[in-house]
Amino acid sequence: MSSESNDIGREVGGLSPEGQPAAKGFSVLIVDDQAGVRLLLHEALKEEDLKVYLAAGGEEAIKEVQEKSPDIILMDMKMPGMNGLEVLKEIKKLNYSGPVILMTAYGELEMVNQARKLGVTHHLTKPFDIYEVKALLRETANQMAVNKERARF
Repeated sequence: MSSESNDIGREVGGLSPEGQPAAKGFSVLIVDDQAGVRLLLHEALKEEDLKVYLAAGGEEAIKEVQEKSPDIILMDMKMPGMNGLEVLKEIKKLNYSGPVILMTAYGELEMVNQARKLGVTHHLTKPFDIYEVKALLRETANQMAVNKERARF
């Protein structure tokens, strides 16, 4: 599946279906080799007022980071070719400083620890709860907005 982008429109200042502030105006890059996972996340995030980019693997993810500069990256840890750690190292070389949230299978604790050393602050265990993913992305986007506002002063 090739990269896709989708501008998702909502009313300004809206709330998510769960009644939480929307992550309006932020972009997220979803990186997963499983088309079904990308589709599920893409459909679920339509409700969150995020601009969504998709990548099926590491090299495509690096290209998307270079071309689109997403605010947040949601990435699978284990993928054919480049794994999540290798992608993370490469995007850090591009001076990407946004949050990266990793999706891992149960039992990948060593890889999670390595990812934390590279700056990853959150990880989700597959199979994940889609509401947990949405809440984490909303929380991350809202924290970024607060930090951006504070930096103005």
